[in-house]
Amino acid sequence: MALARRADADAVVVVVPRLSARLTGFGGQLPLGQATWGDTWVSLDRPGLEGVYTDRFTGQRLTTALRDGVPVLPVSSLFGLFPVAMLKREENP
Repeated sequence: MALARRADADAVVVVVPRLSARLTGFGGQLPLGQATWGDTWVSLDRPGLEGVYTDRFTGQRLTTALRDGVPVLPVSSLFGLFPVAMLKREENP
């Protein structure tokens, strides 16, 4: 689940997993990385949210890709180190 807010060139995106216990076999592990998320992408819903984002929890920098003209982020990278992400756009193309 994701929520994005934008004001002019500034943008913030918060992403949290939903119903992820099944992905980890109900074993209590955190839903992290490629093994859990595979080729899952989160859509930022509309053009205008493209750019380079920094996760405020981990410091990781992520660059959006485009799928069907809409900016997306790979969930395996978003949740590679921590199971939630709070992203602030640092660069706007």
